[in-house]
Amino acid sequence: MRRILLTVAYDGTNYHGWQFQEGQPTVEGELNKAILSITGEEVCVEGASRTDAGVHAKGNLAIFDTEARMEADKFAYALNSRLPEDICVRASIQVEPDFHPRNVPTEKTYKYRIYRAPFPDPLKRLYSHFTYYPLDIEKMNQAAAFLVGRHDFKSFCSIYTQAKTSVREITEARVEAEPIIVPESQTTSGRQTTAEGETTAEGEMTAGRQTTAGSQMTAGRQMTAESQMTAEGQMTAGSQMTAGSQTTAGSQTTAGRQTTAEGQMTAESQMTAESQMTAGSQMTAESQMTAEGETRAETLGSDEMFHGRQAMDVIITVKGYGFLYNMVRIIAGTLIEVGRGRIPPDRIKEILEARDRRAAGPTAPARGLTLEQIQILGRE
Repeated sequence: MRRILLTVAYDGTNYHGWQFQEGQPTVEGELNKAILSITGEEVCVEGASRTDAGVHAKGNLAIFDTEARMEADKFAYALNSRLPEDICVRASIQVEPDFHPRNVPTEKTYKYRIYRAPFPDPLKRLYSHFTYYPLDIEKMNQAAAFLVGRHDFKSFCSIYTQAKTSVREITEARVEAEPIIVPESQTTSGRQTTAEGETTAEGEMTAGRQTTAGSQMTAGRQMTAESQMTAEGQMTAGSQMTAGSQTTAGSQTTAGRQTTAEGQMTAESQMTAESQMTAGSQMTAESQMTAEGETRAETLGSDEMFHGRQAMDVIITVKGYGFLYNMVRIIAGTLIEVGRGRIPPDRIKEILEARDRRAAGPTAPARGLTLEQIQILGRE
């Protein structure tokens, strides 16, 4: 009889947990059926971690005994051809006949994923817990630090736990956040208003330029025609006068021309000044709009992550040598309350000392939790 150790990954959405339950789909039940179809043996796979319904895993461990002659590493390939697509055996090796992953020192790594955004993402709904509340990551990390070490975690376990002792040791607890780019339809109305404002402003500026240009051309044509008519009239009158009168007329003509010229110069100066003012206003408006846009971009990059407008993935990582029933999910639920400002970070010490489930936060939904790895200590 040989003992085979499996490393198993699975999407727990469609299963009532790891452990076999009569009449219910479970991960253990699917593995038992697949092994039966290969070896013809009815076996009962035993897992290192009996995850709850809806919880996922990337590296759970399980063992089973067999008399089949198949090479140990080939079991992974044979099982995957018979398992449903949401369960995968990532490795299979032969171990000592008395080896059991629950009876050797191990360090487990869990990650709880939270999607924080104004709106949910349908593609994340099965593998993360959604919240639209702003979360203060710094305060969550301050609270998580109080969990590291050896403590009595009775406040952080289900009242239905059957463990002999609630003392456990956490080796690492941290919270990380990664900003996410979401489609424009999910951004705030402020951005949309800004975009519409820019379009309107550009339209108004364009219309202003066209109106100014049209006015300049019309005024120019009118002034030229008036100048021509005035000059022609003065010259005709001058030709009908006597020499002495012609001199006077000539003076008048000259004066008229000077006046007309001065008028043209004045009008041109005014139009030039108006054009400069229009251009200056346009440049000022564009500069203001650009500056506002840059300021908003800077604010979005630094501030909005923590004030409800920036989408982000939040990952709570917890490592330890052993965990109680629902322990990680209660830790996650409590840290979320800290992030929302409902529990101060330093109250974690009081919650631990209370040894009362009612003192901690709620149990976070199962879908956000993934068993990442089980490391067997002292074993290559």
